[in-house]
Amino acid sequence: MNSERQQAYLNLISQLLNSPSGEEAEVLTSHPELLDDGLVAAMLEEADTLREQGKLKTANWLKNLAGLLGKVDGDFLAAIVLKAEAYRLLEQGHQQDNISQSARKKPTTQATKFS
Repeated sequence: MNSERQQAYLNLISQLLNSPSGEEAEVLTSHPELLDDGLVAAMLEEADTLREQGKLKTANWLKNLAGLLGKVDGDFLAAIVLKAEAYRLLEQGHQQDNISQSARKKPTTQATKFS
């Protein structure tokens, strides 16, 4: 996921958290391009962060909203977690491949001693 999209998710989540009660639907419908599994995953991540900070009420509210958006059940959550992990591993693989290709391109210089 690109950082611009991730930032857009975080901005939307911030808007949701700061909107007056009952206006969440209006906030969401103003950003239809962000209503996808990525938003649900970002909401769940943010809920975990809030929980770690001791903001349990806000964390639970956000997790419940994510559940409504994604009709979250155990299988769906597991799929989101697996998909995120797959993307992370794929990105790690690309980085390692780039490093190994760079290493192969560097000429090896070995000094040869002549007696």
